[in-house]
Amino acid sequence: MSMLSNRIIISRSGAIDYIQFDNLIGSPIKVAKKMLSKDLLTRWSTASGRSLVGMTLEELLRDIGEEDDISQQFSDIDLQWRPSSATTVADVKEVVITGDYREQPISLSKTI
Repeated sequence: MSMLSNRIIISRSGAIDYIQFDNLIGSPIKVAKKMLSKDLLTRWSTASGRSLVGMTLEELLRDIGEEDDISQQFSDIDLQWRPSSATTVADVKEVVITGDYREQPISLSKTI
């Protein structure tokens, strides 16, 4: 178990079972769905200056300055922005989040 000022991570056999990130609690994919927002995407765009492309949540968090030991826990969470023709944060209407939940691959979508 790792514990920081506002984060608790429990890792069993190299897999993350539980995460608390401020007030966000659950598996990595559930935390990803809760934390992703237009504000987070805007913050990433301002900090990174990168083009809007598919990425992992690890890359997004690292680009905004999150510590590696936290961001790497989201390396298997893939993000795809919709519509796929979106070129700016303002164009993004939805994010498709792909990862594993209880060792099964799943995809979730969230309107942002």
